[in-house]
Amino acid sequence: MRRLVAGACIAVAAAGSLVVAYVVLTFDPARRLLPVAAIVTAVSAAAVLAALLALRRPLASQLTVLLAIGSALVGLYAVETTLAVSPELRLGLGEAFRAVDSRSKLQVIRDLRDDGRAVWSSFAPSLVVSSPADLAGAAGFLPLGSIPDSTAVSCNEAGRWLVYETDEHGFNNPRGIWGTGPVDILALGDSFTHGACVPPRDNMLGWLRRTHPRTLNLGAMGNGPLLQLAGLVEYGSLVQPRTVLWFFFEGNDLMDLRNELRNPLLGRYLEPGFSQGLPDQRPRIRAVLEPYLDEAFRVAEAANPSAGQKAIDAVMLRHLRHALRLDRVVSPTAAVPRDQAVMDSLGDLRRVLERARTVAGGWEGRVVFIYLPAWTTVVDERDRPNPQHEAVMAAVSSLGFPVVDAYAAFRSHPDPGRLFRYPGSHYNEAGYRLVAETIQKAGVLPAASVPAAR
Repeated sequence: MRRLVAGACIAVAAAGSLVVAYVVLTFDPARRLLPVAAIVTAVSAAAVLAALLALRRPLASQLTVLLAIGSALVGLYAVETTLAVSPELRLGLGEAFRAVDSRSKLQVIRDLRDDGRAVWSSFAPSLVVSSPADLAGAAGFLPLGSIPDSTAVSCNEAGRWLVYETDEHGFNNPRGIWGTGPVDILALGDSFTHGACVPPRDNMLGWLRRTHPRTLNLGAMGNGPLLQLAGLVEYGSLVQPRTVLWFFFEGNDLMDLRNELRNPLLGRYLEPGFSQGLPDQRPRIRAVLEPYLDEAFRVAEAANPSAGQKAIDAVMLRHLRHALRLDRVVSPTAAVPRDQAVMDSLGDLRRVLERARTVAGGWEGRVVFIYLPAWTTVVDERDRPNPQHEAVMAAVSSLGFPVVDAYAAFRSHPDPGRLFRYPGSHYNEAGYRLVAETIQKAGVLPAASVPAAR
């Protein structure tokens, strides 16, 4: 009996040690909260210590320690098992604790479809820039937005999925803004411009709409400068914006541009007169995107985690962690590029911007360049020079563009880390608001043609 109990104590100590090692070796501050990792490590270490100390105590003490640890584990894994088989309980527990929505994007789409809504994942044209054949039957054709007049599921960084209604052309705008004459502001950019991952009212354009209701957002996840130019060419003349806000994200826009230039179709947007005529092709856009996104949904549903990963998830109480918002749901981000090959893309950026100025000049609009910072340069490397910022700002200024420097605004903030959801994420509501306020203070916006709602 004594040997059996001692063996059990050793097993508990070994298991606790493995948990400590796993947490320490796999800790990622972008995906797991430090206090949570510290608590899990401390509790596991305490169990290890208690089990080892019990080996030097009488049999009754050893049994007491094993009973206490065993009871705690049985309770935790009973809750984990219940949450694993009951999505409704997971969501209910999350709501009760105002915690993260632990559903995957697939689950969110499935639940919304079960409610009878026409819903798909948001579409990022950058996904098929390098492999256009993935869009079956779309040779020589590239949509720039998601499926028009549908519900799109985007991303989750704040514990709630961004689910929004797409407009008549598939972008993240209030419906009805198209077809009613010129707009005051047209915004071009990537996921930051699109509004990841906050409700539309709280993204950059949502803040600008408080003073300029006729603001149109053509941002999309992963867009680089050439895709932004495509959006301006395709939809700009339709709404003839007085001001075009060209958002440049230092984290990946130059790298994206290098990739986009390899796509023959996108390269044609540098030629005068080229257009796909997308505003008149909404039925074709839907016919191309629906099967593409449905197939991606089916493939993702068919993919199952390995048996080893399932075992690790079970041991690490995955469903309980997610229900109580002990983990984060993240979107991929890129470190700010510093290599010379990327910096050599500045010449191509100048070409794209010059073409954009010519296009906007066709209706007497002007382009305003807005530099957006990444976490890396304003938090991790706040005291280091930022050669990309200096080079980009010099190149754009030499073209005579009005410039708004949100990088400087973030650096002057007393705690710029509070402007992001977490390290390496998109901005939070406060970060988006700071960008909008910086634009407003720069005096680059036209007078609003429609009074703001009171």
